[in-house]
Amino acid sequence: YEEDLCIFCDKCENVCPPGAILFEIVDYEKNKREYNYNPYLCIYCGACVDVCPKADEGCLVQDNTRTIPLSKEVPKDKKLGYLVNRVNNPKELEKEWNELEKRAKNSRDEYAVYKKAQREAARKAKMAKKAEGKK
Repeated sequence: YEEDLCIFCDKCENVCPPGAILFEIVDYEKNKREYNYNPYLCIYCGACVDVCPKADEGCLVQDNTRTIPLSKEVPKDKKLGYLVNRVNNPKELEKEWNELEKRAKNSRDEYAVYKKAQREAARKAKMAKKAEGKK
């Protein structure tokens, strides 16, 4: 995964059969999302790469090398996303992933409320401006 190439369309997340890819919205104003990948859930089906509109540019690729089994440490690699690089204790990875799943869903729900409020505020401002022009 190359974050600089990602357009955050969420297609990879939506198509992933085991749910090994999650985007968490961390900044509503900028719609900034953090990519998270759990190599221990991945079934290496390649569906994410097939659906990625930027895969040809190297945004998302499937590596033939499987992630090493969890032992005393969680493998660190920027391309694995944010969560894996924040967790140090392998025994905590599943718990942290489960919490991320909840946060990612909540972030989407909260973002939808935020966008709805933005649209409503813009509509009201447009109506007020229109009413001002009629005076």
